[in-house]
Parts: sequence; C-alpha cells; structure tokens
Amino acid sequence: MRDAFILRIRQTMSSLVSIRRTWLVCFAAVALFGCDTSTDVTDPDAPGPLASAASTLRVENQTSESIVRFYLAECTSMTWGQNRLGSNPIAPGASRTFTLTPGCYASLAVLNSGEEIETGEGTLAAGRSYVHAVRSSGPTQTQPVTLVVDNRSSERITEYYYITCGQSSWGSNRLAGSSIGAGQNWRVSLAAGCYHLLAKSSTGTAHELRNNQYSSGGTYTHTLVGGTTAPSPATVRVDNQTAETIVGYYYTACGGQYGANLLAGSSIGRGQSRSFTFTPGCYHLAAMSSTSVKHEVLNVQLQAGATFTHTLRGGPPNLAGNWVGTMIRSDGVKYSDWTLPLSQTDSTLSGTMSHALYSTGSMSWGVRGKISATGDLSLSFSGPTTNCVALLDARVSGTSFSGTWVTTGVCRGGDGSKREGTWSGTKR
Repeated sequence: MRDAFILRIRQTMSSLVSIRRTWLVCFAAVALFGCDTSTDVTDPDAPGPLASAASTLRVENQTSESIVRFYLAECTSMTWGQNRLGSNPIAPGASRTFTLTPGCYASLAVLNSGEEIETGEGTLAAGRSYVHAVRSSGPTQTQPVTLVVDNRSSERITEYYYITCGQSSWGSNRLAGSSIGAGQNWRVSLAAGCYHLLAKSSTGTAHELRNNQYSSGGTYTHTLVGGTTAPSPATVRVDNQTAETIVGYYYTACGGQYGANLLAGSSIGRGQSRSFTFTPGCYHLAAMSSTSVKHEVLNVQLQAGATFTHTLRGGPPNLAGNWVGTMIRSDGVKYSDWTLPLSQTDSTLSGTMSHALYSTGSMSWGVRGKISATGDLSLSFSGPTTNCVALLDARVSGTSFSGTWVTTGVCRGGDGSKREGTWSGTKR
C-alpha cells in the first residue's frame, strides 16, 4: 500500500514538471503570440518526433475590417517577405492557420483601411500551437466613409462595383437589381481605405476610377458625366534611377498618414519604372528601397489627365562593371596591379580580383562586400591560401575610388609582419 502511494506521488510530480515545461515554452512566445491551450501537454524536451515537428499559428481577426495582407518574417530577416494571404483576406471574426518551421518570428497585419498592426518578436516551439489575435485601436471601427455616386450623365446606371485596391476582381454588382437614374444619386457606407470604383450604364458605358484613398469619417463623391469618369485620373510614374531595388511605394492625401504598400509584394528594379493612377488632388509620396532608403516628396498637386514623374536618385552608387587599379605598400613600394569585374545587387558586391603582383607573379582573389548610400566601400578578399584575407576600405567618387588595405592570416609577410597600404581604382 505504501509503495503504491509513493508511486502515485512520483507520477503526479512528473506530470507537473511536464506542464511547467509546456507553459515555459508558451511564455517564450507570449510577446508575439498567445498560447492555444487546447494543445496536448507534452514535454518539449522529450525525445521523439516532437523535436522536429512544425509549429502552427492561428491568426484571429478581432477587428471590424478585413485583414487584406499578413506577413510573418523570421527575426533575422531584413524584409517582411511575401503576403501570406495571397488574394484571400481574413474577414472580421474569421481566422486562418499557418504551419511554420519552429523559430523566432515577427508579424505585420494590414487592414482594409491601410492600418498596419505590427507585433514584436516571439519564438514558436516545435510541435506547439499558438493563437495571434489581431486587434485594432484605429478610428476606422467607429467612423465609416460615405461614398455618394452622383449620376450627372444622361443614362441610367444599372451596375456599380467597388473593391479595395489590393483586389483584382470586381465581384458582384452592388446595386443588386436597383439602378441610379439620370440626375439621381446613391449612397453607401464603407470602411476607410483605398478603393477602385466602376459604374456601368444600361448601354454598357463604363465610368471607372482607381486608387481612391478615403479617410475615416469623410464624405466623397464619384461623379458620372457623359461616358467618362469626371474628373480624369492623374498618373504618377515612379522612375527608379538608384542602384537599389524599390520594394515599397506609399501615398497619402496631404496632411494624412501613409497607407498600404502599392507594390504589394512586387518591386521596381534598377532602371525600371512603374505607373499608378490617382484621383486628382494633393498628395505625399514615398518610395522605400530594399535597404530602407526613403525617397519622399511632399505636397504634390496631381492634375487631372496629367502625369507626374517621381524620379528616385541617391542610395548606393552603381559599381557594376570592370575596375582597374593599383595597391601600394605602406613603404611606398607597388604591391600589385589588379583588375576587378564587379557585379552588384542593391548594396551587395561580388567578383574576382586578378592580381599582377610586383614580386611573386599573379593570383586571383574572390571578393565580396558592401557599398553604402554615402559611397563608403567595404570589401573582403579571400586569397588562394586558407586564412589569407585582405580587408579594404575606400570612398567612391563618380567612376573612381581610393582607400586603404590590410592583409591578415598567411597573407602576412614571411616574417609575420602585417602588410598594409593604399589602393585606388577607376571604372573602365
């Protein structure tokens, strides 16, 4: 009897230790995700398949708007990556479950109104389930937008459509069997955000207006005149003349706050351009590069039917191409002549340097490095021998640069002394 009692006590204590370990795993992620208490209580340190099992995350939309984009990025990532929802938003009160590799994550939810809800970092343990409740404190939950469709044409409007700017399909006819006669108007309440609008008459005449940003509590009018939308939209052409990739483009009416990213997972490469249409008016415009360089213009007056070109310059210089130069030792003796074909992606550089050494023939070094927006160049070269590395710094100016170099490892002199000096180069 006594032995059975002691065995029962040991079993109970073992279960308590297991529960404690489970909740410690939960608390590690509570800064970002809540725990799903329906998960079995299992020791995460125990051997078996749990050690390599995936984590699951259920995202619950507890706002009054649809979540149109949702991003999950590893804590070491510099960008948010792709939209996890694709073209399927999470409606208010609905949820979506994701299966993830265990690790540290941060999240960003974007609502239909453009409000961004970002969390801090949290760790998801293997084999565990978590709940992330998305809540909004923005004014869009209590202050809808009023849209007035004013039919000043001579035709009856039998179809009307509106969709958020992130959607590609017009969906169902919002008039649902009714119509808007000539000289009449129709009103509808919307959540604040960006919308595309389309009206069609009984004869098939289309009145389309895209990329309309509506602020909380405001009243806006879509005026239909003749067979065209009044007024004609304005166009913004974004011309990327930087050496970087543009991953974000944002706008707001003057005095407002920036909304959702218009690029929506796409990008504008070096030397490329992209055009967007807007309702005429006053706007702030901002582009963001992959290295977080911001290109902003304020109080731009967009005119009906006109095109405004937002030219992006600055950022890291474009060093792609063939470079030639010399390396001089600190005692004034030439160390080598070199050639370096460089390739560049945003601020990252790579290539192979070929040396014509002054005293010992020739060799090739692999190169990798970075160039900053201010033209500061930092490179490291892996020599032909293990642990032979050269570190070089320089300031780029136009098609030339100059700076210092130092070698480490077996690249040092035969007596173990450090080799260093200056170097310079020009772009062919």
